[in-house]
Amino acid sequence: SRHRPAPVAFLRPAPAAWVSARPHRTSGWKPACAPAHMPDPVPLDLYDSIRDQRLAALRASFFPRLPADRPLTLELGCGHGHYLTAYAAARPDEFCVGLDLLADRIARAERKAHRAKLANLAFVQAEASLFLSALAALPSPPRLRRVFVLFSDPWPK
Repeated sequence: SRHRPAPVAFLRPAPAAWVSARPHRTSGWKPACAPAHMPDPVPLDLYDSIRDQRLAALRASFFPRLPADRPLTLELGCGHGHYLTAYAAARPDEFCVGLDLLADRIARAERKAHRAKLANLAFVQAEASLFLSALAALPSPPRLRRVFVLFSDPWPK
């Protein structure tokens, strides 16, 4: 009979330093392997209150500006609004909305839209999932004609 080698273990147990935990100030425990740059977890009640405030702001200030008769063109991660501003200028029949997480990017994009005097363009500081769920919850939600995700920055520095 032939000698068979022992199977190679491709999955090895994680070192103890990776799986041990240490006390953490907000949630009680944080994995020891968490990188130093990782932000502390946000308690759920704080997260819920922030989300509710952002939803209320969208409902109060932005959603009333949406046209009822036109579908939306949406750009996720619009940055400074270069693409969407040019797109909205070329297509005045479409209402365009740019979303981004960072306030300074939205401020620059809004200045650009203001200089171009485009009535069919708006920029919003919001998470895409929050914006889309709030949009879907409207009594008569607008349709999305196009959705662009071009060069979004998933981890803003």
